[in-house]
Amino acid sequence: MPPAGAGVAVAGAAAASAGTGAAAAGTITAATLATQAAIGFGLSALSFGIQYALSDKGTFGSGEQNFQANGSSTETYLPTIYGKAEIGMNRIFLDTDPKNKDWLYFVGVFAHGIIDGVTKIKADGDTIATYNKSSKKWEVDEDYTGLVGTIQIRRGSDNSSHYSFIGDKFKEWSDDRRARGCASIAMAVKYDQDKFRGGIPRITVVVKGNRLYDPRVPNDAKAYSNNLALVSLDYLRGKRYGIRALDEEIDFDSFIAEANHSDETVEGDPLEAPVKCKPRIRKMDCKLEYGATYYYKISYLSAYSENSTYDQDQTAVSAAGSVTITNKKGRVTVAIATPTDTNKEYIDKINVWRTDSAGTDYYLAREFDYNSEDENELSFVDNMSDEDLVKQPARPGTLAWDTSPVVSTPPSAPTPTFTAYTGNLTVGKYYRYKIIFGNANGHTQGGGRSKAIKAVKGKKIGRLFDIPTSDDKSITWHAVYRTPGMDNPDDDVDNPAIYPYKYLYTFDDNETEEYIDVTADTSLGSGGGADGRPKGATLTPDTCPETATITSGQQARYIFDGIIDNSKVVITNAEDILFCGLARLFLEGGKWRIHIKKPTVAETFALNEDNIIGDWDFTLPGADMLCNYVRASYTNPRANEQTDYVTFPPKENLNQYLIDHNRFEITRDIEFRGVRDKRRATRLAMIYRNLVNQAIPVAVKVKESALKARIGSVVKTTHSTPGWSGKKFWIEGYGIAPDATIYATLTEYFDAAFDLQYLNADPPDDTDTNLPEANAAPDEVPAVTFADERYESNRRTIARIKCSFTNPTSPFWDYSEVYIQKNAEDWEYYTQIDKVDSGVFYVDNVQEDATYYFVFLSVSTLGVREEFNAASFDKDDAENHLTVWDHTVGNITAPPDVIPSSINISVTDNQVMAAWEYEIGDVPDFDYFEVYVCTDNTYGTYKKRFSTKATYAYFTMPEGTYFLLIQAVDTAANRSNTASPYENAPSFTIEGAPISGTWATIITTNFSAGSHDGTEEYNSGGVDRLRVKQNMLVNPSFSTNLTGWQAVVGTWARYTSYYASAPASLQGKASGTNMYIEARTSANPSMHIEQNKWYIFTAKVSTYSSNVRLSMALDTIVGEVHSNYAVNNNNWNEVSVISPTLASLETTPKVRLKRESENPGRDAYFDDCKFTRFHATYQSAIYPMFRKEITKVKFGKHL
Repeated sequence: MPPAGAGVAVAGAAAASAGTGAAAAGTITAATLATQAAIGFGLSALSFGIQYALSDKGTFGSGEQNFQANGSSTETYLPTIYGKAEIGMNRIFLDTDPKNKDWLYFVGVFAHGIIDGVTKIKADGDTIATYNKSSKKWEVDEDYTGLVGTIQIRRGSDNSSHYSFIGDKFKEWSDDRRARGCASIAMAVKYDQDKFRGGIPRITVVVKGNRLYDPRVPNDAKAYSNNLALVSLDYLRGKRYGIRALDEEIDFDSFIAEANHSDETVEGDPLEAPVKCKPRIRKMDCKLEYGATYYYKISYLSAYSENSTYDQDQTAVSAAGSVTITNKKGRVTVAIATPTDTNKEYIDKINVWRTDSAGTDYYLAREFDYNSEDENELSFVDNMSDEDLVKQPARPGTLAWDTSPVVSTPPSAPTPTFTAYTGNLTVGKYYRYKIIFGNANGHTQGGGRSKAIKAVKGKKIGRLFDIPTSDDKSITWHAVYRTPGMDNPDDDVDNPAIYPYKYLYTFDDNETEEYIDVTADTSLGSGGGADGRPKGATLTPDTCPETATITSGQQARYIFDGIIDNSKVVITNAEDILFCGLARLFLEGGKWRIHIKKPTVAETFALNEDNIIGDWDFTLPGADMLCNYVRASYTNPRANEQTDYVTFPPKENLNQYLIDHNRFEITRDIEFRGVRDKRRATRLAMIYRNLVNQAIPVAVKVKESALKARIGSVVKTTHSTPGWSGKKFWIEGYGIAPDATIYATLTEYFDAAFDLQYLNADPPDDTDTNLPEANAAPDEVPAVTFADERYESNRRTIARIKCSFTNPTSPFWDYSEVYIQKNAEDWEYYTQIDKVDSGVFYVDNVQEDATYYFVFLSVSTLGVREEFNAASFDKDDAENHLTVWDHTVGNITAPPDVIPSSINISVTDNQVMAAWEYEIGDVPDFDYFEVYVCTDNTYGTYKKRFSTKATYAYFTMPEGTYFLLIQAVDTAANRSNTASPYENAPSFTIEGAPISGTWATIITTNFSAGSHDGTEEYNSGGVDRLRVKQNMLVNPSFSTNLTGWQAVVGTWARYTSYYASAPASLQGKASGTNMYIEARTSANPSMHIEQNKWYIFTAKVSTYSSNVRLSMALDTIVGEVHSNYAVNNNNWNEVSVISPTLASLETTPKVRLKRESENPGRDAYFDDCKFTRFHATYQSAIYPMFRKEITKVKFGKHL
């Protein structure tokens, strides 16, 4: 509404009772008129000449209403809705089903009618049903399938029909309860503790508001419109909620003129990119029995008959339509032909009957309201199980219509169709979506990223809700883009080249808000999407565009989309409407007229010394009347219908008015109650600011002949006193002075006020100082880094984020407010940081794998800060001027501790075997155990340290007493048992000298090259063996040294592949042939191969080739021995091959990396391929007791 202090100008007639806020005629002085005109420039100024219009309508509402809330008051003001709005309901009936207490039935009213309709229903802010206008049916979200029953809407006519499905169950809902004149909703919902955790859900409806009379087509029926002039006319004529002006009291020509002006297209408005849609992963299970055939019939019913049971006042049923359920996932849609009976106006209901899977008995599946003179819901989605169906009323055996005149049996059967859904999203993968708008000239850039959905087993279908549509008149289509399946929810940001948004589907309208996605990744983009649509520069590109090919949009000049609070006095509501077009409504010559300022040609009539008496009164506007910034509020549907704010011009842009006002910042707050769009609010704020600052207010006495100039017209003014010659002014109004002369109030004509160039102002102007502006918000925190930490508190491990920041350089910076958003939750204020914090603060109690977003609002020493609305701020909005920092918390939770009492130790001579209990399966990211053998219970005294993936280990130690300390380590290097000293660490003692002799002989006898690398247990042929590991290759890495390895077949060269994890790798180029790289004893003397020994060779291979494995040729009798094929997933995979006991050595023993024959033209890649070692082995008969089963020892003792 207009700012406080805006006067109510009186023109053409005296008005008013005392206390209504308007001065009575005969008491208005020239100064008063000049002051009122000055304050009201650019505002909505109203004039009422009737007592009713300015009188109270009962008690005013206390403060602002929360129109999203639900109530149950028996005495309340129903609002009026114009255009689009979301609103809660006032319940007038609420009860549970007498036969099933889980079902709740209610009726709620929400507005005066007649509205155009309801497009969406929400429960606790979550969309539960959407009206499909093309198929004329309510589509219930799968999450609420089985929880939402009948939905019926009454638009609010004075002859609204009875909600008979309520009356059939509840006697107190009698036939005379129809909520006449009130738009209402009746529903049945089933209680579910997961969906309706707060008990009775808060229901809101998205409404297309009142149908309006258009004097431009006086013979047409009322139709939906949000045209500001038509809304104003409806409120002026409104008998139930408006001003109650009679038609003979209205200048319809002025409303026609301003309706045409309001409908004009504003070219060049910035076109906003779409907001994000809301995807969900779905099963889409069909509750009708798979393989069964179902039959449907319909009958017509009269609800106004004296009879109310199903066996009377109903026609015979139609022929049957049938459908077979061919898939376990899908939906049945039932369509009904529009009645054509000559007496169809007597039809009030249409009943749809369905059989169960047996196909014999019929039960009531759906009851429709029907109005032959209105749009009707004539189809529905049937997903009712047989179990629920048989609880419905059964179709009577005999149906008879005893109302006169008779209505015939429905001539055609209903048409049921089954749509099967086969989900092709990949289980375990994440998906995100974006939307673009388009027209014949191009498209916008991609909108906001949707939240990520993850396909899981049984749920591989994506269903998109709240797909954004544009209020721009030029938009004729919108399209959906989707990522391919991602391993992580933010891969689209971290790796956009690998996970781009690809084309999915185009809607050839600007209305569709839902879509079911079953498309595989391979069909995205150039694959044609789900609709195989051709692509082009002006159509939908393969990849979601990052830049727009259309940057300016088209909007109707002035509209009103909002809710009128009828608890307020009508003058306030009228101002709320008019102010959204900066319009005026006034009484002139006994007729109500509307006027909206606009660039126009001056009248031929002029004000000059022939019709001006004099007594000029000029008002020089002060700070209370001027402004250089305008802060406008509007309703933001992108922020859950909350109030949002836009400031014009942006602080960083050129502001000539600020310069003219000596850089003294003057901000005017205004409110647009009927604006739901940021760019419209910005444009209106621009016009308002221009008019307030440029319109010079003047009052002057004139002769009666001057009254030829109508209020709102532009006239040229020529007079010697002010020195004007043909200067243009708007006529604001006339008044009668105490001396019975006429005063005219004028404001300077300023056509540039409506110039859209001001919306794209120049960059900041140069200043005469290097310092930042003292009255501007300081720069943001320039740098932030994050680190995960954990700490112990009260014996509890707490994860936190360490945030290190750099202070802003502005000398006027005082502190910054930190706001945090976790994943897609709401923004919340967290803390305040300043210079005292030394550049560090912490966020405690964070969750692993969660993404936290940060905004730092700098505040100056004068208290100036950046604008930030936590309820509506969208981090993905390209127009955001604030930096959004993000950090995803990694795995910072340590694995569970290894319990010291579970460690068992056995000792034989100097051989030690330890086993411990640990549930590795309970640690999904478990990597290995780190074993420390220490001289006390602290880690720093270890004498041996090694790792193992098993829950046992065996090793040798010299004489002495030792403590065994074990840590579990996960893939993120988090460790258990970090406390040192290690509490209750078990100990053991090695007595006497370590064994020697045979063992030492084995080492020296069997291995004459390489370096000893410990021992390990393995099983060969069902026999447990001890293996001595010996590293025989001096330099095993291919990436640094290929000495001793020869390319035998194929062309092998260094190559950096797309997936390379090291600077160089090997690429093989050959087709249809085997390829080898091998090591031979002749080329590599360190390969010491001996007869009657066992050998094992291992390699780590990373490849996308499907036929890669390791082989060895050591023995002439056995021949070549192969390993298993390496897994072709481009991850590190170990391949190994074990030789037999060598009886007859090859002349040149060798080991090979082999890529076997594949399809012609296919390459083989090996990223950083390493032959890490080969092992000499022998069969041990000396220590066969080293088996895992030997664990039954006392804690801390050895055998």
